[in-house]
Amino acid sequence: DPVEGAAGARGFWQEYRGVFADIHSDFIRVTESDPVSVLEWRSEGRLATGEPIVYSGTSILEFAEDGRVSRFATYYDTAAFTTPHAHDVEPSRSVGA
Repeated sequence: DPVEGAAGARGFWQEYRGVFADIHSDFIRVTESDPVSVLEWRSEGRLATGEPIVYSGTSILEFAEDGRVSRFATYYDTAAFTTPHAHDVEPSRSVGA
């Protein structure tokens, strides 16, 4: 379900971060076109259970006229969280023309 406002965003990130013992994300590509930015990223770390995890995703940010984030959506490979040893599979790569 979508969350709204600063409190909703804070709650989302606290819940998300609570899944991990540690996590680090590298941004592979950042594309900006006013008023939208798209971030491609890859994260690696350990779940709270100690199990290693590697997964990738994309985040989309839309900005209001005042520069504040008005919408944030993120899409990522949830199989890495539910499939045993899914993190052993090399993430898919896109091919440009």
